Amino acid sequence: MIDRYRRQSPAGDLVTAGLQSPATVTATPVERSLHGQTLLLRCDGVVMPVSLDVPVISTARNAVLAAAIATRYRVPAERIARGLEAAGSIAGRLARLDRGQDFAAFVDRPTSGHGLSRTLASLRQLTPGRLVVLVEEALAERLGGRDRFPTRAARWCDASQIVPRGIAAERATSRDLAAYARLDRQLSRLRAGDCLLVLGSMPRFSPQP
Repeated sequence: MIDRYRRQSPAGDLVTAGLQSPATVTATPVERSLHGQTLLLRCDGVVMPVSLDVPVISTARNAVLAAAIATRYRVPAERIARGLEAAGSIAGRLARLDRGQDFAAFVDRPTSGHGLSRTLASLRQLTPGRLVVLVEEALAERLGGRDRFPTRAARWCDASQIVPRGIAAERATSRDLAAYARLDRQLSRLRAGDCLLVLGSMPRFSPQP
């Protein structure tokens, strides 16, 4: 893989980190898709591939920074690489949702509109099909307002829906039931090559008899 990358792309993007100058750890993205990303990690004079489940650049930056800290404490390079692969995503950051569905799905809880924009831009670039966003109503309000959210998200996604608080309540209102029906239609249209981004702590839905 390392030799193949050097032949195909001798000058690619570079992610660096270190606890001193110059940077002690660098990583070059080799492959990136909705299925994840592979980096060529360089630390302690060793170059090795590292596979990460989440494909956005912020995940690569977090991995390189973690590797720099581990290097400072003299953790062997091989153990660093395998630890990054085993760690998965960081709590509260973009994470993969895998329930056996054909399409890619991720969950995130962004703290700013800027952070959400970067995530959407990355996923848009990687998604060959439709990009659909579901956002918790309270989170949409914190990210600039529920009335403005669909317009902002439309820059990157093909469809978005704000999920009301009571959508899974036992005594759901007509508004909640209508939102549930729209959500069901959105999910039923997703296919391989599509991507679903869930924003917030979304309720679990149980099929009704």
